[in-house]
Amino acid sequence: MNVLHEKGMRMSDVPGNRPHESATCAFCRIIRHEEQASLVFEDSLSLAFLDQRPLFPGHCLLVPKEHYEILADLPASLVGPLFQNVQSRFAGTQKLFPMAGSRFHQTLVQP
Repeated sequence: MNVLHEKGMRMSDVPGNRPHESATCAFCRIIRHEEQASLVFEDSLSLAFLDQRPLFPGHCLLVPKEHYEILADLPASLVGPLFQNVQSRFAGTQKLFPMAGSRFHQTLVQP
């Protein structure tokens, strides 16, 4: 388990750690436009882009614009709006790439 999570802290609680300041987070680099990505959606809350190594046609990733280590760190007030964006992107992607369903996936990486 993440040491910060055990202490009830998020990365943004650590002094000097503001949203998008993770130098090692690929998603933060995409949000800061330091890495190229094929954007399919952007609003004030999130960014969606095509996966560089898609598992299937139309495989998109939607990430919050603020850096959260794990889903449990996402404030409850953002869960609904973020998943409304997920639902909206699925509907748009479904029109371009007909598919049988969708999948939500969170990957945890050990430091």
